[in-house]
Amino acid sequence: MGTCFGLPATGLASGFVSSTATIGAMAALAKKAPVSMNAAVAGAVFSAVATFVQLSSLLAALSRATLLLLAPALAAGALVAGFADAHSPAISVASLVAGAKMAPREAMLPILAAVTSNTVSKLVVARGMGSQAFLLRIAPGGVAPVAAAWAAALVLG
Repeated sequence: MGTCFGLPATGLASGFVSSTATIGAMAALAKKAPVSMNAAVAGAVFSAVATFVQLSSLLAALSRATLLLLAPALAAGALVAGFADAHSPAISVASLVAGAKMAPREAMLPILAAVTSNTVSKLVVARGMGSQAFLLRIAPGGVAPVAAAWAAALVLG
């Protein structure tokens, strides 16, 4: 596959395990081998897409009502595409919805807050493991999906 296609594919696949760790690895690679910067940035961005795909799958398994409510926000985030992991809070919140202890609409804020804090965490790791240039190149791919998800959620009320 080579670096050009291999790093983005690796980023997507490993993003299902840990997007934050993937971004750290891609940042370190780009710092060590600047010639791989473009492919490493692509791998980091694709790992973030995996977060939205995996979150959608988890919500589908736990609470269809929550998934249906958040689907436009998750789709917006994935298309444009922690201090806390995004998946654990989403699972907890979706479980509350599934157990009728929380309304699906009430699940939007905590789930999107978890995704937001997870994105901040990824950006901190990207800068800590890589260079300022790497951070500046992946930041739009991290911030834009989260902003799109929030915008879609706010529009939908």
